[in-house]
Amino acid sequence: MHLTRMLITLSLLLFASSAVADEVNDIYKIRPYSRNYTEPIIVHQPNGPFAAIIFPEDALGDYLGVILYDIGSQPGENTTWDLGDRFWQDKTWADDITSIAWGPSGKYLYVATSEIYGDGGIFQLNLLEKTFIKIYPTEDNRKEFGIHGKLGYETEIMEIKNLMMRIRIEFYDGDSEEPLIIESELPIE
Repeated sequence: MHLTRMLITLSLLLFASSAVADEVNDIYKIRPYSRNYTEPIIVHQPNGPFAAIIFPEDALGDYLGVILYDIGSQPGENTTWDLGDRFWQDKTWADDITSIAWGPSGKYLYVATSEIYGDGGIFQLNLLEKTFIKIYPTEDNRKEFGIHGKLGYETEIMEIKNLMMRIRIEFYDGDSEEPLIIESELPIE
């Protein structure tokens, strides 16, 4: 059943390569699906030469690496990738991921993480330059929502549509059994 779900998801990702910007992009949600896998999961970029490889480590969370996957491909003249340097991983965005989404432009991968073993933020990975920035939550977001002193949080990418990414973040404060849940939208490329 789970293998069928993964094959359908991968088929949809490959089919989505011809999607226009106003259509919904497929989001690869890690939990709870990865809990049933004992081998790495490969999710190919629908509109480019990259793939995400997800390493499900059971109770330790899920970990991510990005690969220049397509044989003989070079993503551009002035990139940091070459045929002998095909793998990219950084603890800041690779640890304890919750969801990933390929940007419609093909230039970015968006990664959401949990704060348990990871950062807890959402990151924009520039695939061509092997650089990244944390796009949410910023320190200003934390102040705006009054979430200083919270013990932990988890982010999740919910949807990409019309160059906007809908996200969800859950903050846990230790005093309440119910988390503070915030949903927001962020512009993407």
